[in-house]
Amino acid sequence: MPLGRRRLKLKKVSGVLIIVVFILLLGTFETGLTSPGTNKIYLPPELKELVQENRPGVFLEQEEAERKFAAFLYPLKDREELKPEAISIAGERARSITREEALADIEFLFRVLPAGYAGYGLMGSDEVFAISQEALKKEIKNFSRDRIWVPELKELLLGQLSFIVDGHFRIEGQPVFSSPATFLSEDIQFFKVEEGFYLQEEGARYYLQAIENRPPEEYLRLSINEAGQLYYRLFKRGQPGENRN
Repeated sequence: MPLGRRRLKLKKVSGVLIIVVFILLLGTFETGLTSPGTNKIYLPPELKELVQENRPGVFLEQEEAERKFAAFLYPLKDREELKPEAISIAGERARSITREEALADIEFLFRVLPAGYAGYGLMGSDEVFAISQEALKKEIKNFSRDRIWVPELKELLLGQLSFIVDGHFRIEGQPVFSSPATFLSEDIQFFKVEEGFYLQEEGARYYLQAIENRPPEEYLRLSINEAGQLYYRLFKRGQPGENRN
């Protein structure tokens, strides 16, 4: 559903236009992006606020970042021998396989995943993947035919691994996770003051009351325009696979 002015409830308020321009002087020693005497990147507070709002939790102290990272590590236990160079695929690609071959493939896949997929711990580790593995084995054992077409096995895998929220994880080139489309509008620029969000037209402010009967902040995302001003633009999350044009 397109976002447009006809869906915005605005209230006209007269007043003096106040424009706050943040000038970021890149490349200078005093106000540049490198802290004096160090190799650390320095972000002006306004720019850091913009990044923080769009990517919450991105700014972490090193100890906290290491602690959060360590929480997703896991032991390989008896799978330490599963090195990439030890895994090889021989023979031509089959069009169909037997039920026993499918079960063996599933067993092999879930055995190598902890050693070969970096997001294994993040996506739930053994506890979650074991549930998916058992569900796959049950589906294959209950299959109506003795042979399974490879595309059918692919669809089973895509279905049972759909809990993996990672666009990089793919089965024969197809991601198991379908990311939703994101729609952003650059046609209207809203600014935020204590009274709320407003847009400026012909010397007057129009305050935004609601969008589709919802609070405005649910449909606005902080951004920065060419003049260096922080502003808010219309945002809407679409459905996976929805046309982004």
